[in-house]
Amino acid sequence: MRIGIFADFHCGHSGVGSWHNRLLFDRAEEVARRTVELLNNQSLDMVVILGDVTNNGTEKQLKLAEKILSKLTMPWFIHPGNHDREGVRNGLFDKIFGCHEPGLYSETVGFPCLFLREYLPREEYPKTELGEEIIHEAVEWTGSRTIERLFIFSHFPLISQQDYAIRHQGQYAKHYLDGEVLLRQLSRLVPGRIICFSAHQHWHRIIDGGQIFHCMTASLIEYPMEARVVSIEDKTLTITTLETACPDSSALSLDSAGWVCGRDSDRTRRIEL
Repeated sequence: MRIGIFADFHCGHSGVGSWHNRLLFDRAEEVARRTVELLNNQSLDMVVILGDVTNNGTEKQLKLAEKILSKLTMPWFIHPGNHDREGVRNGLFDKIFGCHEPGLYSETVGFPCLFLREYLPREEYPKTELGEEIIHEAVEWTGSRTIERLFIFSHFPLISQQDYAIRHQGQYAKHYLDGEVLLRQLSRLVPGRIICFSAHQHWHRIIDGGQIFHCMTASLIEYPMEARVVSIEDKTLTITTLETACPDSSALSLDSAGWVCGRDSDRTRRIEL
């Protein structure tokens, strides 16, 4: 099984912004299209897109993102991010991407997976939480099966990494505030590894906490503009980082935060499941 992962291409906006490095909104569509082309040449079984495919969640932006992603030649699954919230709230995200949304849990990809979506109250500002209902359902589904290892896909990380951002004098976006609550409950039900894949922070980072393994993938809207490939063979998982499909844009984006591309151990990792 070979899985491509990318996120945070924020299509449909214009101009230049700033986060860790320069956000090249004017180049978002080009970078996303060329990343799709790159992944189409990787002999992948599936691709997972971990959110923030638009910048504002408008219908125009969502349709543009779908048009780009429809060029993928393998099955693909998509997750909304915080920048897609408006489209989630008004139902357009589900309408446009419905057949590519996997639901909360799935075994169709060949192994047990949870796809965690943010709880979005309609009349309140979101707290970046999963919410009790999703946690209960995820734990109940996991506990009702004999699962040796579990894979989790999420836009937001499930653990805090604020100390990492502070260490690098970088910006910090939120994590799921109740993510560790879920992980504690799942760790009592799953004897083997719990492998988490997330995005949102715009950096490559891998945290191996023993049972809990957490892999963050950087953004396509700013340096280093790279995707991941996850290979699963027998009881071995290998993560590699594909060099950017748009080196000129990546170089233009780089400001002073080269650390977001990660150390060698954040870019390539092999573990036993």
